[in-house]
Amino acid sequence: METRESYHDYMGRRLREQWHEEGEMVNRILVEREIASMQEQVHGLQMRVKALCVVVDNLSYKVNL
Repeated sequence: METRESYHDYMGRRLREQWHEEGEMVNRILVEREIASMQEQVHGLQMRVKALCVVVDNLSYKVNL
């Protein structure tokens, strides 16, 4: 025979389940934002490397003259 879950037990269980689901959603959003930020930083660094390569090439050309 099953025992009936009290209202307060039911609401507590639902609240815990909701927190768990929302917690996973929040963690996923935070991870996605962090990845996007890292990708943006990588892109910026790649652009900086490209610009510095041009400077190095120009300076190497001047040294060879």
